Amino acid sequence: MACGTGACAAVVSGIQRGLLDHNVDVHARGGRLTIRWDGSTDSPSPVLMTGPATTVFSAEIEIPDAPVLHLQINPAEVPPAP
Repeated sequence: MACGTGACAAVVSGIQRGLLDHNVDVHARGGRLTIRWDGSTDSPSPVLMTGPATTVFSAEIEIPDAPVLHLQINPAEVPPAP
């Protein structure tokens, strides 16, 4: 599993500080994320992230007078904790 939002924020911060290129591969527990940001402090632009997306949780819950919520997880795809 990986936190794409956190990875994007870290990459943008590194780019703004001149420490990283505009295209960065981040190796996370859930796989490799490629993050690209062509913006700057003066010229904001979208942060683009590509990488694997897999189901990591699945469940079903019934709440009276509410629609059923379906979630999915595949425990075989969840990497072990370090």
